[in-house]
Order: sequence, then C-alpha cells, then structure tokens
Amino acid sequence: MSRRLISKSHDTLTDLSKSKYFIFYRCKGFETVGILTKIELVHDGGWGVMRKLGRGLSKSGEPFEEYLDRKNKRTGELEDLVQMQTDLIMLTARNTNSPDDNDDHNFEYLIDTNTATHMKDELDQLMELRRINKALDKKTQEALRQKESYMRQLETAQSEANSYREKMSNFAEQLGQARARAEYYQTQLKREQIQLIEGEGFLSEKLKNANYAGELQGKDSADLVLEASKKQQQAKVELDKISGIEDGVTRDEFQNFEKKMFNKIDNISSSPKKLEPTARPEKETIEEEG
Repeated sequence: MSRRLISKSHDTLTDLSKSKYFIFYRCKGFETVGILTKIELVHDGGWGVMRKLGRGLSKSGEPFEEYLDRKNKRTGELEDLVQMQTDLIMLTARNTNSPDDNDDHNFEYLIDTNTATHMKDELDQLMELRRINKALDKKTQEALRQKESYMRQLETAQSEANSYREKMSNFAEQLGQARARAEYYQTQLKREQIQLIEGEGFLSEKLKNANYAGELQGKDSADLVLEASKKQQQAKVELDKISGIEDGVTRDEFQNFEKKMFNKIDNISSSPKKLEPTARPEKETIEEEG
C-alpha cells in the first residue's frame, strides 16, 4: 500500500509540476489550502485596476476563490500577496479567503531570502555590539573601582602629608624656642662669667687684706684661689656646651639640660656671695694697733 501511495504521489507531483496547477499554501503555519487551478484577472471599479483572483479546490474538495493581491490603503498601491512560486507550489500572505484588505491581522508575510539574510546579519551585529558593550561595561566598572581605591589612597597620603607638615611646623617652632633659650642661657652664662671675673678681682683684694689679718673665713689663700679657678673653669665648660647644642636635640633632653643649667647658674651665682668682705674692719683695727 505504501509503495503504491508513494508511487502515485510521485506521479501526481510530476504531473502537477508540468501543468498550470499549483499546490496552494498560506504563510501562516504553511497551511495547505488545496490545489490552485486557475488565475483570472478581474476589474476593480473602486481603484480602476485589474486584480488577480485565484480559483481552485480545497483539501475537502470544495471550490474556493480569493484574491492574490491586496489594495494597501496606506501605500495607495496594489500589493502582490504571492510570497513564493515554483513550478509546483504557490505561497500567499493572506491568512483566509476573506476579501477584506483593511484587516492587517488577515495578512502574514514571508521575508525573501535576501532580506532575511540582511536581517540576520543585522541581528548578528546587534548581538556583537551587545557583547562588546557588556565587556566594556565590565571594564568600566573595574576602572571605577580602581579609581575609588586610588582616591582613598590619595586621601590617606594627603592626610599623612598634612600631619607631617604640622609636625614639622611644631618642631620648627620648638626648635626656634630652644635656640632662643640657648641664646638666653649663653648670655646669662657670659654674665655669670663676668661676675666671676669681678669676683676674682674682689678675691685678690680680699687676699691682700687677709695677708694683714692672717686668715680669711678659715681658709688660706691657696684654697681660695683654687676654688675660684675651678668655678671659672666650670663656667667656661657650661658655656661651651651651650654653644654646641645640636639641632636634633629632643624636648626631654633640652628640658633636662635646662634644669641642669639653672642649677649651675644658681650654684655659680651664689659663690661670690660667700666671699663677702667681712674682715675689712679687722684690717683697720690691725693697722691702728700697729
């Protein structure tokens, strides 16, 4: 049975391809309408044009007819609805045999191969552009994250730099104060040195007077000279220390040095007071007795 059906169908298709008949299809779902047996030209009085009207037999054996073109009011042209035609088949864009040309839902078109290829190429380009845009967007987001990281690092560096500038400013101010104090102490030590020299003169005078008295506050002349010489040498050493203060001295070191120098100045300043002349009247008494 199958072989006979196939053989018969083959013969039928061969005969159809050699005839003026067509297997009639619709674009919507490639629905088989039937066999198109005749195409006539009929006059349309409304538009004053000749239209193509197809006639044939449906699959159920019922006769049918429908227009193979459409009066497109938007374009004002008579539009051919035959989307494909070979020696065996014909494909129409009309979904039903209704003659209504104003219902857009009654038409479904098949794109020709050239247009389809062009559209496929444009769709591929669109997909490629989307892919590139996605990759660029990813790189942009990464660049923004790196920028934020660099900005945070820059802000940290600027904050540290401002802190260092503030510390340097404070240190410069403290250094200036330390130098001013050093100059002050140097001046004070010079004054103390002058007082010591003056004290030496007074001591020499007192020693001359002591030669007549035979003693001076329980000390001989050699002890007094030795003590005065030591104090003078001590003042010179402290003065040299003040002159040689380095710029890198710390605050604690400078405060300790300051405290020490005040003690030294107090000790040196108190020395001449111990050498106040108390034997002057004795000299006068001795001279009177002599």
